[in-house]
Amino acid sequence: MTGFVSNSIVEQIRSTSDIVEVIEEHVPLKKSGKNFVGLCPFHSEKTPSFSVSSEKQIYHCFGCGEGGNVFSFLMKFSNVSFPEAVTKIGKRYGITVPTEVHGSRGKSLYSSQADKKEKYFSVNRLAAQYFQQNLFKGCGKPAQDYLHKRNISSDSVKKFQVGYSSKSWDFLLTHFRKKNVAFKDLEKIGLVISKGSGTGYYDRFRDRIIFPIIGLDSKIRGFGGRDISHNEKTPKYINSPESVIYNKSEILFGFNIAKESIRKKGFVVIVEGYFDLISLYQHGFENVLATCGTALTTRHAGLIKRYTNNVVLLFDSDEAGYKAAARGFEILLEYGLNVKAVDLPKNMDPDTFINRFGLAQLSEKIDKSELFIEYLANKIVGKVDLNSLEEKLRGLSTIIPYLAKIKNSIELSEYIRKISELFQVSQQSLQDQVKKKLETKKTTIDSNVEVKTKKKVSDWSERNLVRLTILHPENIEKVKRKIDSDHFSDGILKEAIEFIFDMNIPTEELSPQKIVELIPIEEVRKNITELLMETIEFDNPDKVLEDCIQSILKKAKQKDVENLIKQRIEAVNSKKVVEFQKLDKDLKDLQGV
Repeated sequence: MTGFVSNSIVEQIRSTSDIVEVIEEHVPLKKSGKNFVGLCPFHSEKTPSFSVSSEKQIYHCFGCGEGGNVFSFLMKFSNVSFPEAVTKIGKRYGITVPTEVHGSRGKSLYSSQADKKEKYFSVNRLAAQYFQQNLFKGCGKPAQDYLHKRNISSDSVKKFQVGYSSKSWDFLLTHFRKKNVAFKDLEKIGLVISKGSGTGYYDRFRDRIIFPIIGLDSKIRGFGGRDISHNEKTPKYINSPESVIYNKSEILFGFNIAKESIRKKGFVVIVEGYFDLISLYQHGFENVLATCGTALTTRHAGLIKRYTNNVVLLFDSDEAGYKAAARGFEILLEYGLNVKAVDLPKNMDPDTFINRFGLAQLSEKIDKSELFIEYLANKIVGKVDLNSLEEKLRGLSTIIPYLAKIKNSIELSEYIRKISELFQVSQQSLQDQVKKKLETKKTTIDSNVEVKTKKKVSDWSERNLVRLTILHPENIEKVKRKIDSDHFSDGILKEAIEFIFDMNIPTEELSPQKIVELIPIEEVRKNITELLMETIEFDNPDKVLEDCIQSILKKAKQKDVENLIKQRIEAVNSKKVVEFQKLDKDLKDLQGV
């Protein structure tokens, strides 16, 4: 792995960096005992199961199993190669990775993944240009009329690079055939789809307004398409599928344009659709992002937090919009963001509202937006009969989980006061219910490691031997002299100890995070990070290690005895006298008789 960058540079960056600092730039972490915990950025969860060790410089998620060190985290999180991760972390700590250290071999290996991505970005750029050119041709007249009807200006079309894909099944294919672009590459980034027969391809986007989906780095990651065919069987909106350059959980539409305005104004407005965002932008709201059919994720929240702590959710006024806002609030609140929500009139979306009532009225609504808990409570109170205890309890049961997520005690106290008044219950009773929810949540978090640990209790000697060998690399040679990997009954731990035994690195240069980094098999690496994150301490590690060795040898000997007894019985049944006598002698020697 480290062949791309000199070992000395990798080692310098590894020893200088702090995994907690690096991960905290992307994931909010909270101290929990010796470790830090947070919501896992690699899978969707409501209860934190992602744990980071400052002492061991590793991380592990007890929910999805992801684990590694500072380099593997950034590789996974940012979808970059090992050398790119090393370079980024080095830059953060003021360490330059010299380009010359790659050499001719390193350069080609280093650039293969990066070059592939750049090729795909280039193809998307060409596609966007072609879509926009097509908008202004004769075939694009219906698309122009539709945009005019939606009050989208020509300036906005240029600003957001809006285009049009024709009705033809191969309009884009034909264009790229002339440019000698491989159809396989077009398929990999979702511009075309392979025919079921496997004999060709067809365009993914047909008869649609096209919106390029652009990353913070201003590179086109994918596309969104709005159907204008009026065919009821055709989905109104479709997006590019996920690819090596497009991950929908990492991209919010308009971020490349809005980022500086968000910083300047100190808050961001989040809407759902392309037209919502563009209409608001045309009226002067430049600090706007759009989810475009994708639920808000922890990665979205992490990106937003880099620019502001204040979010206003401006979603459609229907039930779907309300539910999307509630889901989004949950994610944003976990990241410590201050979230408000605008309550639009019935059957209104932001695009319709601003085009009908104008900038001043929407600005007023945003200025008067409620803190999300109040917005949620008012929505629920409007739907329940407060004279019915059953309905009142059902309404409160929806709000209490959100209250339990609020970390600021003063803020929580004020919310409890307001909501108890709204629902006509005592503050104390509501506070008691929130406390119960918090206790349940804490029990769930604390049990994550415990449950995983209990599953492996039967392998305690093998697990502890591997654990102590990694935590104290100076023991590797001692263990190697006394134990053989064949003595292990656990297949994963056997592979781990074989790898450790085969490492040709001086023990003084080894550390837990370096060993984790070098393990080539992902499943083994995940199991080892899980093992290392278990909160187990030993008063006398040397004695525990020796006990583990003896226990493993004892189990291995017992297994050999059982095998010899079985073979001896088979020899008797087969009347193989000579073989029986030999096995009997071997058995007595093994038992020390």
